[in-house]
Amino acid sequence: PLIKTHNLAERLSLKNLYLKNEGCNPTGSFKDRSMAVAVSKAVEFGAKTTIISSSGNGGASAASYSARAKMKSLVLVPVGTPINKVNQAIIYGANVVMVRGTYSNSFHVAKKAAKKYGWVNLTTTFLNPYVVEGNKTIAYEIIQSMDAQVPDWVIVPVGDGPILVGLWRGFLELKENGIISKLPKLAGIQAERCSPVVTAFENGESEVSPWLKDTDTIATGIADTLEGYSQDGTLTLECIRRSNGYALSITEKEIWDSVVLLAVAEGVFSEPTGAVSIMGIKKMIAKGLITPKDTVVALITGNGLKHPVLPPSCSIQPPIIDDVDSLEDFAESFQKTS
Repeated sequence: PLIKTHNLAERLSLKNLYLKNEGCNPTGSFKDRSMAVAVSKAVEFGAKTTIISSSGNGGASAASYSARAKMKSLVLVPVGTPINKVNQAIIYGANVVMVRGTYSNSFHVAKKAAKKYGWVNLTTTFLNPYVVEGNKTIAYEIIQSMDAQVPDWVIVPVGDGPILVGLWRGFLELKENGIISKLPKLAGIQAERCSPVVTAFENGESEVSPWLKDTDTIATGIADTLEGYSQDGTLTLECIRRSNGYALSITEKEIWDSVVLLAVAEGVFSEPTGAVSIMGIKKMIAKGLITPKDTVVALITGNGLKHPVLPPSCSIQPPIIDDVDSLEDFAESFQKTS
C-alpha cells in the first residue's frame, strides 16, 4: 500500500510524505513483484527448475512462487544470511545452499549452474529481463494511488539497482502514454559500508567500480559488491542522473535509526535494508535537496520480521510479573513517561 504519513512527516517537516510499504507483499518484500512476472514466464517457457542467488528476500520469494508453479527451486545465499529469510525459503520447499564469500560469489555460482544445467535463473539483478519488468508495477501503483499526481522525489534502497531501474522505466512508460506529464527525481540510498553506486555518483564518474572493501553491514539486502557485473551499477547510476536525482549513503547507526523512527512514528516495522530511505530523506533535507513543499515517496522494501535482531536501543528484556500487584511499580514509572 501507499501510506500518507502524519507523525513522520511532522518530524521531518514535510507536508506530503508517503510510504510505499512493500513489506505487505505475500512473502514480505518487493521481490514478489519480480517473481510474479519471472516465474510466470518460466512456466510459459516450460521450465521445470529455477535457481536464484539471493541475499535472502529474493530467495524466499522465488521459493514461494516456484512452489505455487510446481517447480523445483534451488536458492543460493551467502553464509551469514539472516536466518528468518533462509527459513522462509526452506518452508516453501526450496533446496537452500550457503555459499562462502560475498553475495557476488553466490551470483557467479548461480549464473554458471543455470547455464550448465539449463535451469531458469531468477536472480534479481539484470540477468533475467522479466525480473526488472516486475518492478515497474511499483511506479504504476504509486501513480494510481496518487490519482496521477507525480511525486517530486521517490527514495529507493539500492544494491545493484534493478528496483530503481524498473521504477524509472515504469514512470517513463506512464509519461510516454500520456498518463503523467512529468517525471519524478529518483534517489538511491546505500549503506556506507557497501556503496559502489554512491561512490561513483559523488566522484562524478560515469561508470561504477566494484566494491573491494569490507561489507559488514546490517543492511545485508543491499550489500552488493558488484564484482564481475559492475555494469549493473552503472545502469542504475545512469537512471539516477537521467532523473536529475541523487545518491547517498548512510551509516550503521543511521540505518538502525531509520528502523526505529519508522516504527515509533508510523507503526511500520521494516528490516534494516528496507528502512534506509528514511534517514536518506533526512540527510537530503539537511542538504537542501528536499524542501518542505515537496511530495516525497519512500520505498520500504522489506518487512521487519525478516530480520532476527532488533536495534540495540530496543534490545530489552521485558520484565516478568506474577499478578496485577506486581505491576504496581512498573505502572507508576510507566505512567510518568507516557
